[in-house]
Amino acid sequence: MKIPMNTGKVIIFVSWLLQERGIKSSSVESYLSGLKTLHRTEGHNPPEIRPDLVKSILAGAKNYDNIQDRIRPKSKRLPMSMSALRVLKNELNNLDMTKSDIRMMWAVSCLAFFGSFRMGELLAEAPNSYDKVFTCLAKDVDLKDNTIRVRVKNPKEDRAGRDLIIDVFKNDGDCCPVKALGKWWLSEPPRENDKPCFRFADGANLSKRCFNNILTKCLAKHVPTGTGFYSGHSFRAGIPSMLGEMGYSDDDIRTVGRWSSNSYELYVKMPRTKRQKMAKEIAAWKN
Repeated sequence: MKIPMNTGKVIIFVSWLLQERGIKSSSVESYLSGLKTLHRTEGHNPPEIRPDLVKSILAGAKNYDNIQDRIRPKSKRLPMSMSALRVLKNELNNLDMTKSDIRMMWAVSCLAFFGSFRMGELLAEAPNSYDKVFTCLAKDVDLKDNTIRVRVKNPKEDRAGRDLIIDVFKNDGDCCPVKALGKWWLSEPPRENDKPCFRFADGANLSKRCFNNILTKCLAKHVPTGTGFYSGHSFRAGIPSMLGEMGYSDDDIRTVGRWSSNSYELYVKMPRTKRQKMAKEIAAWKN
């Protein structure tokens, strides 16, 4: 598929999204809007993005999605917790993986949890390819003065596309992200600045799908049937859920989780001392 696309290619693209990727009709609408914007950005007149045939396909897909939701109630994604994180740590040590790769998985898990990251902000999309514009590279992660600094490129909540620096602090607990990352870096080969930060010992990228597969392997057996599941997005939901239980205000929770474009600005202005205090309180939380 190359730009510009004609209507026939748009129909093929929609079919691929629905059948091969398993994307719901509502999300396909967003892809189509993005496709239209992409044509204009590249200096082309967009094709007819939603001809009658595409509208009919999406209407049928929407009906099918609604039926499936009634037949199979959607399983609930569970937020990561400190107790689940500790179970994950134990299970990772039982996997048939190299010590370096286990340490990497644990470092990503701690970093994602305490930084409330989206997995796409840390990991590559595919094991053998990546986009330097969006992927977190080795040079985008720095460990200094008991603080991990991660450069998030093109954060979702900032439409201007400005980079955002996220500080993740040492917390002295058994799930400390600073300790986990430092331990992994000591065991891995020299890092290559312009390649993804999180790669296996054999050079393959730790992709979001691979991370989810390993996470499921570790935690699925500990979740009672029908209660929900853990995925990479559980880490992003973990800190806000815990801060709510600990009595922090809605504004603090939105700010730390970067839940809106306004919170993007507030996060940068939130005092460093307050964020450090939050990190230590979360690490000591018993739930």
